[in-house]
Amino acid sequence: MPHLNKIVKAINDHLKAGALKSESFQGGKFYGLAKKVMRIGENLSAVPTVMASDGIGTDVTPDETYPFSIYHRCLNGAFVDDYTTGFGDGHGIKESNQMVAIVYADPQKVDISQEDLAFLIASGLPTAKIEITDTVHNKRSSALITPLGFNNDSYNVYTGEYQGVYALQPQSIYFSLSYKIEITADRDCVICS
Repeated sequence: MPHLNKIVKAINDHLKAGALKSESFQGGKFYGLAKKVMRIGENLSAVPTVMASDGIGTDVTPDETYPFSIYHRCLNGAFVDDYTTGFGDGHGIKESNQMVAIVYADPQKVDISQEDLAFLIASGLPTAKIEITDTVHNKRSSALITPLGFNNDSYNVYTGEYQGVYALQPQSIYFSLSYKIEITADRDCVICS
């Protein structure tokens, strides 16, 4: 997953500057790439967390003090050789990542319905390729983002992310938006020396 964190940050920046530029969303939390980690306590449970390289995690559990929050998770990926888009003399490799964005909002604070917010985010994803340059290794790759669908069942989405009791207000907006990130890179960009 070359530069997946950078690509997710670029998606959030694009949404924040475009589709979600209204003041009601600007006070929200645009989290990065999360993964499920074990929470140690009374009962062991896996919860989505954005992990920094130093091992410090940021909890992305919905927080009603913010009008809006979004985080992303990579569910799975696949690789395929790509002989048509090699950068330079070599051939490239494509990686297709099945992603999900988990969105929480307070409908009174953002003044939009759950279905309209899902459409707003899907239509606000970057449509042009995102170019990523690795200045350390002088390599480049690009990413194409494609929205796929959304799960509007708040209970189902929440219990899939968190084990235990459903902890959202009945009026809360909570859904998942599935999308694909297709990364095309020079083989040398993936196996940097």
